[in-house]
Amino acid sequence: MAKKVAIALVIALIALLAWVMFRASDITIVMLVPAGYVWTVIPVERRNEYMGALEQASSFANIGSLASFIAELAQAQSKEPLPRPR
Repeated sequence: MAKKVAIALVIALIALLAWVMFRASDITIVMLVPAGYVWTVIPVERRNEYMGALEQASSFANIGSLASFIAELAQAQSKEPLPRPR
């Protein structure tokens, strides 16, 4: 369990860094898939939850909720990927 939490924290930090880099340069490329991570999609239905967690991480350096959110999605989507849009 501790390993999964550590991985989730790393993913959250990368997501936060990518967000900061995107805002600064409008270009961000993060290569996690070759490292063995699954593609993780943030469903539109959960956008508000994601933005709230991202705001907490960005404004208050509280990455716990963002790490948990991304870890939950990554774990769920590694078992059963989201359906492709039509």
